[in-house]
Order: sequence, then structure tokens, then C-alpha cells
Amino acid sequence: MGGKETPVYDTDTHFDDYKQESFFQYLFGAREPGLMALIDYNNLIDNKVKEYLFIPRHPPSYAAWMGPIKTPEEFQTH
Repeated sequence: MGGKETPVYDTDTHFDDYKQESFFQYLFGAREPGLMALIDYNNLIDNKVKEYLFIPRHPPSYAAWMGPIKTPEEFQTH
């Protein structure tokens, strides 16, 4: 699980200095809050490791307050 934003005073205000959990950022290169990931080691015999990045779904109104919402394709290009 990646890092979460820390609310201040109420749920609509967050600290400006958000930092992703360092090991999560190192492995997946993603800096956005609320992300989760899974590493599947089931095929280690074939040297195949699968990685999955779970991205939260935000309503379109999220963009009005928090900025543009990244698409899954934009996460893949990192």
C-alpha cells in the first residue's frame, strides 16, 4: 500500500508536503496518494514476476479541486 494524504482540521484540507512511501515509489515509480500494488511471485520457476498497480477511481468533480485525473495509460508510461 502506498502513502495516504493526511487531513488537517477536516477531510477537505491536506498537508501540502505529501510524500509517497519510499519503497513503494522505488518499486512502482508512482507518487500519487491512495495507490495500492501487488507483486505476484507465483511463477518464479519461469522467472516471471507480475506487478499490478491499483488506481483509485475518482469522480469527474475531483479534478475541479485536485487537478487533472491521471488515466491508467499515464501510469503505465512512468
